[in-house]
Amino acid sequence: MLARSAGLAGSRLAAAGIACRVDVRAGTFADVDADRIRQAVDNLVDNALRFAPGGSVIVLAAVADGADLDIEVRDAGPGFPDGFLPYAFERFRRPDTGRARSDGSAGLGLALVQAIAAAHGGVATARNGPGGGAVVALHLPGAVSPP
Repeated sequence: MLARSAGLAGSRLAAAGIACRVDVRAGTFADVDADRIRQAVDNLVDNALRFAPGGSVIVLAAVADGADLDIEVRDAGPGFPDGFLPYAFERFRRPDTGRARSDGSAGLGLALVQAIAAAHGGVATARNGPGGGAVVALHLPGAVSPP
């Protein structure tokens, strides 16, 4: 599922000079609405593409934690601005209020990601990585299934 999201973004990644790496342990299976989770991941990849610098790597990762599944999208961009994180998942919030809507962003992307996580009984979180960049994660309880 994550590889498909990376593949769909391939031409935009190449045009921006950004690589995408998918980190998923072989044999990881999940019982999720694949179309909705892919929609959330695609949205996060779009966000990462807006902010990641050329020559960097966007990482799509999924890790089974017992019966729970954690999916992360990480980039090497500037991260979230100070004061934005408490409001990141609110509708119509954008990290830069001065940015024009003409960039394609209406401030609904992270709210949609949160709604998709909640529909799976989970939650979405956002933080800045220790070395910079944004990290958005979906925690989906009980989603891991045997192969």
